[in-house]
Amino acid sequence: MAGTPWTLPLTSTVTVAVLVVLAACDTAPPGPVTGTTPAPAPSAAETSGAATVVPVTAQTGPADLLIRTDDLPKGVPEQAQIFEGGDRRCPEPAGGRPRVVVTYPEQEIPAEVGLCFDGFDPEAPLEVTVTPPAGAPVRSAADPPHGEGDLFYLLFPLLPGAPEGDYRVTAAQGGRTATGELTARLANEARVLFTGPDGAGIHLLLGGFPPRRDTTLHLYGPPDEPVARRYDPYRTSFRVAVDAQGEAHYVIPVRPESADRCFRILGDDLPTPKGDRGTNAFCLRPR
Repeated sequence: MAGTPWTLPLTSTVTVAVLVVLAACDTAPPGPVTGTTPAPAPSAAETSGAATVVPVTAQTGPADLLIRTDDLPKGVPEQAQIFEGGDRRCPEPAGGRPRVVVTYPEQEIPAEVGLCFDGFDPEAPLEVTVTPPAGAPVRSAADPPHGEGDLFYLLFPLLPGAPEGDYRVTAAQGGRTATGELTARLANEARVLFTGPDGAGIHLLLGGFPPRRDTTLHLYGPPDEPVARRYDPYRTSFRVAVDAQGEAHYVIPVRPESADRCFRILGDDLPTPKGDRGTNAFCLRPR
């Protein structure tokens, strides 16, 4: 994302993945589960009934989390398979009057919302302002078109703690303006969004989890020795404290020996992937 003054130091390029869980499970005794933290206390805004920004404090995982190789806990899938995909889903340029196209106007938190902008001069900067139902507006410059048939584009992050309600999107370029809207709601099913890596690490953004308690996530990744494979093995598990909204922000530190690798997440509270739906994966590759 060009010129990114959003509320967390997150990059907006996400590797989308669908995980296929294999039925084979080990019966070894449970391995260590790291990152235990008391669940956050209920927010004062929880029962206000109005759109409210609920701060979510980031939790940081152990420095060696990505290189751990623990025994497989009972009942946890032994391996996971990944299929990467996804696209920007902008419409074809129509020209004419400026317009804002929200790729999916109905969103659940957390999410990254694709915003497309048509009818603007591709050679001039485009400023985008997103006005939430509560809190201050946020501004950023949209990524310019990459060629004929492309549009200005921006990924707007709906982070844990973002208010529910209607968001207004305004694009401005000189005297030309356009507006659009999106609606955000709390997730009704557990989901994880990944952003980064940045200087802090990989950010796991959780929503739709059972509130006010820890949830256990399972990490899958490549074996230490390069081998031909279709599946990645279980590596370790860790706990994340979930707040009263069912949300959390967890940071996994990145180590040099984990560079150029992809990892996957399953979880006790995450739904089993079906068809083209599933939890995400993250890759530690130069972008």
